[in-house]
Amino acid sequence: MGFRYTYLFAAGFCLLVASACGAFTPTKVRLVSPKAIPDGVTVSVVAEVTGRLDASDVSLGQIHAELVDRDPFWDDPLSAASVSVVGAAGSAVSLRFEFKLWSEYGRIAGQLGSSYQPSAELAVRFRPSTKAWGDAFDAEAGVPGAPLVVSTAQQVGPGPFADPGPPLLGIAGGPVVLDARDSTAPNASITGLLVDWGDGLFYSESLVGAPDGSFDLQAPHIYQKPGEYTARIIVVSSKGGFDYAFLPVRVQAGPEARISVPSVEVRPGKAAVLDVIADTDVNVAALNITLTFDHSLPPGAPLMRFISTSEVKIGSLLQGALLAINGDEPGRVVISAVMATARRGSGLLARIPLAVPTQAAPGIVYPIGLEVSIADDTGRKQPVLVEAGRVVVREARRRGDVNDDGVVTVEDARLALGAAAKKITLSPEDFAAADVDGNGVVSVADVVAILRLSVGLSA
Repeated sequence: MGFRYTYLFAAGFCLLVASACGAFTPTKVRLVSPKAIPDGVTVSVVAEVTGRLDASDVSLGQIHAELVDRDPFWDDPLSAASVSVVGAAGSAVSLRFEFKLWSEYGRIAGQLGSSYQPSAELAVRFRPSTKAWGDAFDAEAGVPGAPLVVSTAQQVGPGPFADPGPPLLGIAGGPVVLDARDSTAPNASITGLLVDWGDGLFYSESLVGAPDGSFDLQAPHIYQKPGEYTARIIVVSSKGGFDYAFLPVRVQAGPEARISVPSVEVRPGKAAVLDVIADTDVNVAALNITLTFDHSLPPGAPLMRFISTSEVKIGSLLQGALLAINGDEPGRVVISAVMATARRGSGLLARIPLAVPTQAAPGIVYPIGLEVSIADDTGRKQPVLVEAGRVVVREARRRGDVNDDGVVTVEDARLALGAAAKKITLSPEDFAAADVDGNGVVSVADVVAILRLSVGLSA
């Protein structure tokens, strides 16, 4: 079974509800720094910036900036600075930020962290935005700007250099993924990754094998208990060198709610009925469910489609709620529900039918994506852990397989005999499997044919 986990936290990024949650956008950026930083010496990096204030800048009375090292996957924060601002929203300002950098163990570092490399490509960003602006950026002149490169002055080894990626935030019982793809090995390649998660468990992957299926310098892990952890990673190069780095991990207490969609197996041309289930008690006044089914494994197979809004069934927990169901977008169904009074409980939330294409070959897998947002009657969002399964296309049903267990046995003959004698009533699909000769009637002849199939003879 494949899983997809989604975490929804009540905490927002903007603390001042009276103002919009925005970010200062510069019109010009110029960075000035020594190009070589001696070991143990602190240097200043100056960012000279012009731009226009927005409402949030005015409300806060200051602008916060971070100096980062640009990397392909994650920008490593190095230093931070803030300046006070006065003016109306929309007014132009000129600002000067001063950041502190130094060289530490042959790497560029600052008070927020390390670049993990003997050099860094400096850029500046303005929180809460994550966009980084390079040196000599000029919007009016149409100059995009580029990172400013600084290096350590002392001689450094040949590498490799381990970059553990951004700090990890997770929920007890749910996965986190360490991303060390920014690690480098000058004039070589990285051939191994080892991780000590700090909770007594370890992970390793190499070119010859990886527990998660691919050697990609990414490592999944589940912490069972909340707390603060320090993960240690080691990367190994093709030249036999190695390097290590540390990564902070914060694991919060488990979520209040767990929502799942179990996997199902379906034959081509049939309906895959997906149940969205509250596995734990939830306190629901407002609910939003987004179910996605927009790709296949392997890619290229015809995709499932939503059958109809009228076929969606709502569980008892949502009975009486005002509902809106949108299945117009291919590969996506959205269900929203609002109740006058919050209700607490567990069980079925919604039953959503999808049509599996007739052309879908046996073995095709359709991964299911699930996002859920739940709010109580005070408007507070509950943390939600979401576990989504998949739809697997089965082989076509065999003639004589009355009980649909994948094989023809004497038990199928017994069921067919019961139907022939009018002792039991079969479902339409079971009846069609029992009617081996296809004449529309289940008879003793069909029972004999099933017995022959059960011992390997032709019908």
